[in-house]
Amino acid sequence: MVVTVGQNTPNEMPHQSYKVVFAGSKPFTIIENDKQKGISLEIWNLIAEELDINYTSKNYSNVADALNDLA
Repeated sequence: MVVTVGQNTPNEMPHQSYKVVFAGSKPFTIIENDKQKGISLEIWNLIAEELDINYTSKNYSNVADALNDLA
């Protein structure tokens, strides 16, 4: 899982949408019936819920492609 973290505390985070990318293999990232699943997505969902973060996510077959998408 690739996450960009800034200096803001949760209460100071602006309400914007973050882009989160996942790369790896089972059980961390799974595509099943065109839906993202896996441990990485479950963890990120918990973080986003706790910090009230809006995000979009995309799954990649390798880390290089995932990082290039963030550039």
